[in-house]
Amino acid sequence: MSYAAPREPALRLGVAARASATPAASDPTTSQTAAAPVPSRVTIELDCLQCGRPLGTLESTVWPPTGPMTWHAAVGSSPLRVTCGGLRCATCGGNAVPITITRRPLIPDVKLDWSADEPRRGRPPKWLAEMRHTAQGSD
Repeated sequence: MSYAAPREPALRLGVAARASATPAASDPTTSQTAAAPVPSRVTIELDCLQCGRPLGTLESTVWPPTGPMTWHAAVGSSPLRVTCGGLRCATCGGNAVPITITRRPLIPDVKLDWSADEPRRGRPPKWLAEMRHTAQGSD
């Protein structure tokens, strides 16, 4: 009696499906122009798998995280730069599990001069409405 190693059909199907879902480079129907990537911040909330305690949050610029990230512990300590992997619960030693993954676009701050363009509020005065009406009638 021989023992055959179990296969991973789901993994193979997933890889095959993913590979077939990507368009070929020679496909003329694909768009040649790619939109500029929007810079974003990814926030990952981690909990302990064993005891369920909140461990803290990781902040990264990409998902899945590949380089150093900023770690904010749930129990007050200053933010640290950490690499991916090896995060454990300080109480029980359990693995860290991502609970919530949030991606937010980083929108640059734009300085607006509100004194130059004040908002108009309410209905215009009768004399202005009549002037506009006569100007539209003469055009």
